[in-house]
Amino acid sequence: MGIDGRHRRPHERAPGRERHRRHPVPPHHARRRRPPRGRRAAHRPRGPAPAAGEAPLLPGRRAQDRGLAHARRLARGGRLPHGHGGGARGARDGAGGRRLSPPEAAAPPRAVPLPFEESVGFLVRDLNRAIQRHLQARLQAHGVAPGAWYFLRVLWEEDGITQRDLARRVGMMEPTAVIALRGIEAEGWIHRIRSETDRRKVHIFLTPAGRALREALVPEAHAVNALATSGLSTDEARMLRALLRRARANFPTGD
Repeated sequence: MGIDGRHRRPHERAPGRERHRRHPVPPHHARRRRPPRGRRAAHRPRGPAPAAGEAPLLPGRRAQDRGLAHARRLARGGRLPHGHGGGARGARDGAGGRRLSPPEAAAPPRAVPLPFEESVGFLVRDLNRAIQRHLQARLQAHGVAPGAWYFLRVLWEEDGITQRDLARRVGMMEPTAVIALRGIEAEGWIHRIRSETDRRKVHIFLTPAGRALREALVPEAHAVNALATSGLSTDEARMLRALLRRARANFPTGD
């Protein structure tokens, strides 16, 4: 109960007992409003003014601009402000203590560009793609897919090898080679026979139709190779093959 005889709630004050403040609070409309957070981030950059030819300091980039100002001060023979050590420690900003670096040391050095015209890998790949396109067009005229061509070439040289050795010679994983060999077998060019001594091994043999394809397809391959070396002398073409073999020998055999 208050002095006036009324029962009051805790948040109500009795008359004449207003809270005294040391400094009176101004009205709401007279209070100074703080700028938004984004505007407070913008500031006037510190440090020496940029000399002739130097980039000006931009607002809103406190850490970068302060590091740039420190780098300018050091370049002119001056000393860093108190609390910004140099040397191995580097400059630090005053807010978070984050280490800063001079602009020229901030970004790592860029790698030396490698034009396509100077890349051995690109040149070899580009030549191989052109050869494959021309060879594929000639093989399709005989109804042979490029994938079957590589298996037939090996079998023309060594008939009856195992399925695993054939996949290794072609440069293909054995499960993938099995799928390709099934398609070639469906065309009637090969047949597969399981070994009697080791049932895990499967030997691949050419059929008469597969052997007959050699006389039709090998001249097409010679024509594409002649097109690739046209304009080169016999010695230059021999040197090109030798250089390609030497470049291939720089890598492991299994690659």
